[in-house]
Amino acid sequence: MPNKRTFVLYLYEVIYTVTHQYCQPFSILREGITIGVASYIVGAALSFLSLFAFIPFALFGTWALYFFRDPERVPPTMPNAVASPADGFIVDISLRKPEKSQSKEQFTCISIFMNAFDVHVNRMPIDAVVKKIYYIPGKFLNASLDKASSENERCIYVCEHKKFGTFFITQIAGFVARRIVPFCKEKNVLSIGHRIGLIRFGSRVDLFLPKNFSIVAQKGQKTIAGETILAFTPTKKT
Repeated sequence: MPNKRTFVLYLYEVIYTVTHQYCQPFSILREGITIGVASYIVGAALSFLSLFAFIPFALFGTWALYFFRDPERVPPTMPNAVASPADGFIVDISLRKPEKSQSKEQFTCISIFMNAFDVHVNRMPIDAVVKKIYYIPGKFLNASLDKASSENERCIYVCEHKKFGTFFITQIAGFVARRIVPFCKEKNVLSIGHRIGLIRFGSRVDLFLPKNFSIVAQKGQKTIAGETILAFTPTKKT
């Protein structure tokens, strides 16, 4: 009989292999598998005391696997399309100055709120180079509030398109979200739809685009990261 540690590692690898090889395009991030397996194990151990003790841990483990799902996405094929960086609902579209911008110019900010049931893997909206990444510690207010942009924990990606200049992506942690995990590094050259990071358990993403981009997104619109078109780049280089 294998010991408990060997069994846990075996169970972990089985779930990871199955979800990545046989459940595409709905794979699960390794972080979700860790939380899910741990919840099942704790629930199973407590079930010896009471069968009902297993239920909440099983439900949480199943939800963790669902939350950390990482489906494949098909980016827009139009060369001038700007895709959504996040799954969720657009809660605001307004002119704002990005936090780490070197100029005084305002950008069009599209704010997308992600609830706990949305996919939380964020993606690059257009082909670009990641010039700088800033992590800023802060509070954990409700991410749908305006002041969350300046007071909450957040991660800012300063990106540059080879023709149309600088734009910004800000991941904002929410009331439940307590961790932002970047997947990319500075100087990475990423294509549209490429994964850039993850925010746990309910949060917001702000996309700052130059004002000469043609915005087609609307407040209240449902978005899918890497697929939903939010804007189009100018027809000519500026």
